[in-house]
Amino acid sequence: MIKLKSIPKIRKAIGLLTLAVGLAGTSLTQAATVQVTSSIGGTMTWYATNEYVLNGQIYVLSNAVLIIQPGTVVRGKPGDTNNYAALFVTRDGKLFAEGERTKPIIFTAEADDLNDPEDLLTTDAGLWGGIVLLGNSVLNTATDLAGNGASPKYDLYEGLSDIVVSNQNVNRYGGNNDGDSSGVLRYVSIRHGGTLIKQDKEINGLSLCAVGSNTVVEYIEVIANADDGFEWFGGTVNTKYLVSAFNQDEQFDIDQGFRGHNQFWFGIHNPGITEFGGEWNGEPNTFAVSNTPLAKFEIYNMTLIGGGNAGRALRVRDYAAPQVYNAIWTEFPTQGARVDNPGAVFFTNGTIRFQETLWHNIGASSATFSNYVFDALALSNVFANPLLTGISRSNNFGLDPRPTPASPALVSSVTAPAGAFTPVAYTGAFDGSVDWAVQWTALGEFGIMSPKGGTQVVPQPTAPAVVPPAPPTMTIVNAGGTVDVIWTTQSGYSYQLQLATNLSVPIFWADQGSAQPGTGGSMTNTVPSSATEQYFQVKAF
Repeated sequence: MIKLKSIPKIRKAIGLLTLAVGLAGTSLTQAATVQVTSSIGGTMTWYATNEYVLNGQIYVLSNAVLIIQPGTVVRGKPGDTNNYAALFVTRDGKLFAEGERTKPIIFTAEADDLNDPEDLLTTDAGLWGGIVLLGNSVLNTATDLAGNGASPKYDLYEGLSDIVVSNQNVNRYGGNNDGDSSGVLRYVSIRHGGTLIKQDKEINGLSLCAVGSNTVVEYIEVIANADDGFEWFGGTVNTKYLVSAFNQDEQFDIDQGFRGHNQFWFGIHNPGITEFGGEWNGEPNTFAVSNTPLAKFEIYNMTLIGGGNAGRALRVRDYAAPQVYNAIWTEFPTQGARVDNPGAVFFTNGTIRFQETLWHNIGASSATFSNYVFDALALSNVFANPLLTGISRSNNFGLDPRPTPASPALVSSVTAPAGAFTPVAYTGAFDGSVDWAVQWTALGEFGIMSPKGGTQVVPQPTAPAVVPPAPPTMTIVNAGGTVDVIWTTQSGYSYQLQLATNLSVPIFWADQGSAQPGTGGSMTNTVPSSATEQYFQVKAF
């Protein structure tokens, strides 16, 4: 007897309305530890009532969707270069990790006791991998020779092997779609990661590789990572409200033609860290040849704090063209801003712009930077104490990066433009009242950041408005040797019939025929029947 089931599925560009299929053995009413051991295909939901443990590299495959509920805890097992725990969202896969201010999603090490704020220190790093988003936007230069010669260009994450999983080259990123979406990440805390995966290569807390502009990345914390907090490998994704705390390499690292709009970044280093607050490349080191697209990215309202007794504020490298407004660098006494050739040309031709920035307790800067930034008095880049409320790196509630009432950072001649930015006219990541980083981060949870000022209501950001299609009505007719699947359509959307032979996780859905545009009427697809179970879903997009 043939058993048929229909599973309606509706997808939109940003967001998802779907039937969620969870891991076998999970429960909505009883907490459980779920060992995640294989790649994710189809649609899967991870529930806040469970904890999930990543065993090795877990790939969210092309056309797959992983949904993580607010308040969910995901842990990574310790490992080495041959077997490390990390979550990779591959090209055309999507991650919807949408936490809430009072219920953030936490990614941390397997050994982390979340009930004990002192079991792991801010120096305990490299205990698992991290999160890697691999998208389809345009790269200017790839380090992989085959990828650099391809059209469109692609690269391999941190030089990993070009392995194939489920007929997909899962470590590749790059393409020709700057408007690509890898999903939504909001109110996510990523802790104690950065496993060494190759010689001199660790995983960043959050790696954004050719991630497109329809991806939402807001309210993300990376804390105690062995490598960079955040790194962009090209891409056009826009970001807001990022925290890079006590990571052992750069706070914010940029490469390969990143072109996004960014606002409200906060970073702090531990004492003794000599790495840069920001290391910003236009193209990969030793591969820079002035390819397009130019790495012209914008940053408004940033506060970076170094280690106090050491640290370098900024390095601008090959063919990077940052536009930076209303930013603070403080406590980087080893070095100020360093500029490497050939990128210095963008200072001389005005492509690079720094305006309304404050610099305090920093070392000497390159002559090029000093000439075109500090000596250009009309740009208001000044050496002045930002008078932050408190700088601390221990759990004494002493970290409060808001400016005091006497701070020169409270007033700026530059207002961030509307659109991708929130129009504010002050310098740094915080105003004098709201600490947007305290309620959902490990900094606040473990008493490093002062709880004062954290109770104000900050409006919940929203993803770009997209009207989803109505759920199609499906009918299945068994005609002996064939099956007719019939569903309703709407104009303006495309429809793809998919088939699976079982619902064991991970589910693998196979396209049946090609996607067809909706007409407002019904659509029929005839497929051969089988002696085993068949499951059908219709994807609308």
